Amino acid sequence: MRPPDDFKFNIKAFRLLTGHQTPPNVFPPDIQQALPPLSGRKKNWYYADLPREIVDEIWLRFKAAVEPLKAACKLRAVHFQYLHSAMVFGAGIAITFAAYRLLNLIAVAAFWIAYILTREGLQNPVRDGR
Repeated sequence: MRPPDDFKFNIKAFRLLTGHQTPPNVFPPDIQQALPPLSGRKKNWYYADLPREIVDEIWLRFKAAVEPLKAACKLRAVHFQYLHSAMVFGAGIAITFAAYRLLNLIAVAAFWIAYILTREGLQNPVRDGR
């Protein structure tokens, strides 16, 4: 069974590129061999801890993997799930909702606070991605 002709892919970005912990065994074998040993009792790599040349290579490979879908007009979205951003925005929205429900914040004010919180986050993407 084939997907419909208008089917498009949504792809989740590689975990390292979104700041999530990344165990060494999920890297491609050649990159695993190029990784320096983890320091101390660490079991995972994080974006900021990797050598620049490895980070650059991971970005290149990710772009190369996505490019065929993009060229074929089959790519709808690439999802970058930034853990810290989600926590901050979630907390902001939860506080706004609590103020609305518990402190009788005017609905229009609650809307604008939530709008500003989410709009600012969406308009200021991470600058380090290549």
